[in-house]
Amino acid sequence: TRVASIRSDYQKGVFDGSISLTRLPLSITQAFIDKEGVMIDGHVNSRMEFKGKLTGMMSNGYLQLDSTYAYSPMLGATLHPTNEKIMIENSRVTLKEYHIYDKANTPFVMNGNIDITNLLNPKLSLRLNATDYEVLNTPQGAGKSIYGKMYVDLRSMIRGTLDNIRMMGELTILSKSNFAYILPESAFETSKELDGLVEFV
Repeated sequence: TRVASIRSDYQKGVFDGSISLTRLPLSITQAFIDKEGVMIDGHVNSRMEFKGKLTGMMSNGYLQLDSTYAYSPMLGATLHPTNEKIMIENSRVTLKEYHIYDKANTPFVMNGNIDITNLLNPKLSLRLNATDYEVLNTPQGAGKSIYGKMYVDLRSMIRGTLDNIRMMGELTILSKSNFAYILPESAFETSKELDGLVEFV
């Protein structure tokens, strides 16, 4: 069964083509991810037409994650996005109440858009919200620098391009969290380089 079809012409720096994906297995990504990294399973569907240069591309179509989940062995966190289609019109990826669920089916909600006209430097305008969201659930073990359980509330906005991005908002670690982070000795040697990286007010 054919799961992927890609057609493209290329002349004088301009691409003109289409992509068709039908239940393409995401397990193939494991060949490029370290075994301690994120494990991804499920499928992806897509129909896309595109024309232009990498820095001025016009794209239309959709992307759909199908029965997909991601698991992080380090954090013990399992995430699974909704199966809803993500529409792309005139190179604008639109997210309307797009949900990514944790292990307890608590939603991480995304609203906004991503302008991918410049594929090398997309422009983001997103709102991110979550309540009582599980980001850590892993027992103590040899070699682990972080363990326990962590739950957060998040209200945040992301604006800008990848090379000049700003994130503003509020992250609250809930009182029912119980976790530990072991700071490596090397961190003390470079602590001066990190001064001012994060400020608490």
